[in-house]
Amino acid sequence: MGKKCRLSGDLVLARTCYRHLAGELGISIVSALEKNGYLSIHKNYNCVDYILTNSGKKWSQKLKIWSLNRLQITSCMDYSHQRPHMAGAWSVDFCTFLFNQKYIMRGDIDRSIFVSSKGRSFFRNELAIEWGS
Repeated sequence: MGKKCRLSGDLVLARTCYRHLAGELGISIVSALEKNGYLSIHKNYNCVDYILTNSGKKWSQKLKIWSLNRLQITSCMDYSHQRPHMAGAWSVDFCTFLFNQKYIMRGDIDRSIFVSSKGRSFFRNELAIEWGS
């Protein structure tokens, strides 16, 4: 049986992992990107590979977070949920975009983030993610 990790509720909900998103928010984004046809998920043994689809590339261009040489998306195991979230160059760029647009903001606890009301609208309208109130 795997070892459970104790984290603050804020960190379990939304945090940065290096320079990309993790926690419930990071995992929700992966699911939403896949459901919207923006991300293709390939399971290969114990690894998960992500590929930005053509629709995902167009969506990224619309948001101005797309660059031909920054399309890499890898998986990173989320230790609070034991499910993978996205890492890699595109994930860092997406996280930076969310901070720059003030859709997410740094929380009081190291690495914690919270979603602003503007961010809740973005996630609802762009990815069909309903995030808190």
